[in-house]
Amino acid sequence: MSILLADIRPKKECLDHRKWLMNHAGMFTVKSAYCFLQNRDSFLTINSNVVDALQDLWMNDVPSKVNIFGWRLLLARLPTRMALVRKGIINNPREFCCVFCFREEEDIDHLFFNCSVSFQVWKKIYKWMAVDFIPFKEGWKYFISFGDLVMSKRLAKTRHIIWLATTWSIWRTRNNIVFRGDVFNLDALIDQIIFISWFWFIGRLRVNTSFVFSDWCNDPLVCIDSI
Repeated sequence: MSILLADIRPKKECLDHRKWLMNHAGMFTVKSAYCFLQNRDSFLTINSNVVDALQDLWMNDVPSKVNIFGWRLLLARLPTRMALVRKGIINNPREFCCVFCFREEEDIDHLFFNCSVSFQVWKKIYKWMAVDFIPFKEGWKYFISFGDLVMSKRLAKTRHIIWLATTWSIWRTRNNIVFRGDVFNLDALIDQIIFISWFWFIGRLRVNTSFVFSDWCNDPLVCIDSI
């Protein structure tokens, strides 16, 4: 610390002021901040498959907060318990475990895709869609598999709404257990996913379709293909 302050000469007659060190004028500019970040030695390396998933994510017509949630999920930037452990916010080892199974540490991949509880959620969602269930370890693989179910470019706005409704509902359920003391209910969660995805499908897209909610409950992919 003494080395850092060696050249500092405080002056009583002058007021303190902020100085942006990345700019010769001492003033902050977006360009100087961008150049500083570009010139840093270390960069965040993102899996190319995740990059492709992120590009497809923003095409879906869902609430902005849900798209942001999906973006954070794919980048593993949600505040799960293990993420809070790494930041030093949680220190008690008893609080590391998943709020669903209470067996494994709660990180992104476990909570949403590998936990025995969330695993059952995905099985029921695939069964609802009448699609063979193929489990994956990573979220982006689930994301891409949902996109493959709806290949037409004209349906890009609906391609991942069920994936987003599922992950969004899992996260909300998790938070309600942590902060409100709710008890996990699998059937209620599945009903919530079905309703939310229908609400986004019929409400935000304002699609011209003769299908009703009961049709969505019976075969959502047929409803999506109808628009």
